[in-house]
Amino acid sequence: MAQPLLPLLAWCALAALAGAAQGSFEVSVSPEAAMVEHGGSVWINCSHTCQDPGARGGLETSLTKTDSKGGPGWAAFLLIGITEWVSAPQCYFTCSGVTNVAAANISAYRPPERVVLEPLPEMELGRAYNLTCRVLNVAPVTRLTVTLRQGGRTLHTETFQNRTGTGPDNVTVTHEIIPRRWDHGQEITCHAALDLRPHGPHFENSSSAVELKVYDLPEEPQLRTSLYIEVGTRAPARCAVAGVFPAVGEARFTLSFGGESLNLTVITSGDTATALGEVWSPSPGQHQLSCTVTVGPVSRSTGRSVLVYSLPVPVLEVTESRTRVNSSVIVTCRSPEANPQGVLLQLSDAKGVLVSSPPAQPRVQLQLTASEEDDGREFTCEASLGSGIPAVKRTSARLTVLYGPRMDDSGCPRKWIWKEGTEQSFSCLARGNPVPVVGCTKDGVSVSIGVQRQVSREDAGTYHCNASNAHGSASRDVTVQVEYLPEEPQLQTSLYIEVGTRAPARCAVAGVFPAVGEARFTLSFRGESLNLTVTTSGDTATALGEVWSPSPGQHQLSCTVSVGPVSRSTGRSVLVYSLPEPVLEVTESRTRVNSSVTVTCRSPEANPQGVLLQLSDAKQVLVSSPPAQPRVQLQLTASEEDDGREFTCEASLGSGIPAVKRTSARLTVLYGPRMDDSGCPREWIWKEGTEQSFSCLARGNPAPAVGCTKDGVSVSIGVQRQVSREDAGTYHCNASNAHGSASRDVTVQVEYFDIVPLVLGLVAAGAVGAGLAAWGYMYYRSKRIRKYRLRQQQAKQAKPAEQMSLNGAAQNTPAVEHSV
Repeated sequence: MAQPLLPLLAWCALAALAGAAQGSFEVSVSPEAAMVEHGGSVWINCSHTCQDPGARGGLETSLTKTDSKGGPGWAAFLLIGITEWVSAPQCYFTCSGVTNVAAANISAYRPPERVVLEPLPEMELGRAYNLTCRVLNVAPVTRLTVTLRQGGRTLHTETFQNRTGTGPDNVTVTHEIIPRRWDHGQEITCHAALDLRPHGPHFENSSSAVELKVYDLPEEPQLRTSLYIEVGTRAPARCAVAGVFPAVGEARFTLSFGGESLNLTVITSGDTATALGEVWSPSPGQHQLSCTVTVGPVSRSTGRSVLVYSLPVPVLEVTESRTRVNSSVIVTCRSPEANPQGVLLQLSDAKGVLVSSPPAQPRVQLQLTASEEDDGREFTCEASLGSGIPAVKRTSARLTVLYGPRMDDSGCPRKWIWKEGTEQSFSCLARGNPVPVVGCTKDGVSVSIGVQRQVSREDAGTYHCNASNAHGSASRDVTVQVEYLPEEPQLQTSLYIEVGTRAPARCAVAGVFPAVGEARFTLSFRGESLNLTVTTSGDTATALGEVWSPSPGQHQLSCTVSVGPVSRSTGRSVLVYSLPEPVLEVTESRTRVNSSVTVTCRSPEANPQGVLLQLSDAKQVLVSSPPAQPRVQLQLTASEEDDGREFTCEASLGSGIPAVKRTSARLTVLYGPRMDDSGCPREWIWKEGTEQSFSCLARGNPAPAVGCTKDGVSVSIGVQRQVSREDAGTYHCNASNAHGSASRDVTVQVEYFDIVPLVLGLVAAGAVGAGLAAWGYMYYRSKRIRKYRLRQQQAKQAKPAEQMSLNGAAQNTPAVEHSV
């Protein structure tokens, strides 16, 4: 582009030298700097200040000119198809042989073709990641600004003023971020701005938003299962992980045992996810249980070793399981092969271990001589693996010993004590093998054994019983005593108790025979026995206990009294109720006068249902609820009288249940000062020489500050002082708090005794009538003059005081009464 201009520049230089004597002129170009879209067009206007009508000129450029127009002192040229990214066309004019040149700067631009924000992977909390944004085919890059944003927050901004080159280019911007929990769900966008101002337009383009997905597993999974399981059996496996972020439902589990995946079920609670499965193995050995938890890109793994063992059922052999008394018997305990090896054997009976084996000895034996006590004796062969493995297998066998009848207190007591009127059966059993046949008689008459009958006094006496089998016989005498308990027990307790509280229970019975100390009590509540204390007085025994329940409902309290074989029972139903404290809510417990206030009284769920609510104050019930309505409300406009008003929310269960709960709240109303005769009287009348204190109080909330002046001098309020004549006059008092102010004028009159008329009266004592008249007249006149002067002073102060009072009243707002 520079070569075609060289001849023009040389010619212009020669012309300038030749026409220098003709004077100078100026050449200008518009626009001096132009921004044109690549392939676009622009008009270039060339103008000059030459006064010579014969001045000629043109536009020298390598760009394509398609049109031109001109007039006196100017010429314009249309440049089209501008594909050069930077060009400098020159306007030139020759005036009287002098040539001047002016150049324009044209830059071509291309708006950002596309802004691409590379996709983001699922991110692990606290790990660094790169955000990459690409702006494609943009020029000039030096005027480009790329901004990465997260929501409305700017993460990174990058410019390219130092970039070299004039043509279009692809720009890549990278920024590192370390995601945090609150970044999850946020959108990342990339914004490209090509700012060509002031010589060109402003372009913006943005990428599609990319959502941040942040994941975290802050804690290791906790794996639980049995350390030992038997071949072919199943044991539960539980793998739990807490703190799953962003959602517990996104946790993915893998449970494997012995290298094989397990079927599992996943449950969630709060931020904890738990996988449940079962482990088993068909063959013994040490196997690994593994759990892997994954959320997004984050995973945690843990494992534990499980021993699968094999322990066959041991074998128990008795040489003669049915033998005669005094015969020899051998009992053998042995075990088939186990895995791991080293089985421990024990041969035992109901009383304890009889013989044990050392490890790896597969057999133990016991030899004994059969006795009566061995009849029905059960032997147990127990096999275990030791080494801390909680695996035990047992086999049992019973020995039968044949012998003649035996009669003792265990089967045929020598004495029975029955209660008259109860249902009883006479019982007498004999030991022996085979089972002996038992027969009993009373007074030579056969008695039925094991048959229920109603007891009468005639059943008392001695019964003669005989037992026999194939190996012998035995006999025994039995005495029956008949007793009675004349009265039913009396049970006392509260019909209603609150959940978690205790109430005394008392069960008493009178007429205990033969001795009150033989009475035995059972107290139960909700089917559970109660701890009790028994006291006695005369023939009356009393059981004392406490009833309580952690859950509401109707429960039964039962009392059973026994003396010997005689028993009496009684019971009563107790309602255990739940009545939570009611909730009292005041929208604004501290509010300004004339504000709207809502008072709500509500009750959490109770049992039984149907709570009755009442909202009241100190004067009356304000609003009540129908049964089962859990809320009542009162709406009011706060007034001065409401300051300190206490509301009470009362909840009761009704249905005769003596249960009431209350909650209270106090309302505070804020208002400006109020001054009236109750706290600040307008007039005081004092007597000279007495002790008085000047007092002026104002109501208001917060408590107003009160100050008084007399003749512009501050006056102490509430301070005792001796009254003088100078105290008479008008006092101006002001009260103020955060919500306003008020003022009030107070007049103090001082009365005193005038000694002058009295002296004059004494001097004129000789003329009693005239003196008395003169004294009375002068005394009356002096009193009138003092009051007249005081009223004149009050009248002068009344006008400004009334004005101040009106101003103060205009500022007043409702308030709470307080004392200063």
